[in-house]
Amino acid sequence: MTDYRKIMTCKCSCGFDTMDHELKKVYLDLEERFTPMLDVISGCRCIEHNELVGGSPKSKHLWGQAMDLGTTTAAQNEQLWHYLCWKHSGTYGIGIYNGSVHIDVRKQQARWDKRRA
Repeated sequence: MTDYRKIMTCKCSCGFDTMDHELKKVYLDLEERFTPMLDVISGCRCIEHNELVGGSPKSKHLWGQAMDLGTTTAAQNEQLWHYLCWKHSGTYGIGIYNGSVHIDVRKQQARWDKRRA
């Protein structure tokens, strides 16, 4: 059983840990399909840590409504990104970067590819 506090706790060690119920359902699905290669890089963030990492002042990470995920390889990250876009067509924010995939549970669909060669 996943310890959501462990995966979602702010990386600055401030103790802030929250996870939106809808995001938890998304993560359970991903954990079932992509374990053992799935790693949560960033879950919720306190305001200070969000500023430190260059997050948007309106970042969904601030409310536990977003996570950045990584896998073992770039090809697996792309597979994860495509799966999320297919599974959640019409909703959520899903983006891919070099080394990570972002998912947030906004109501409207947003997609982006920020990989650089």
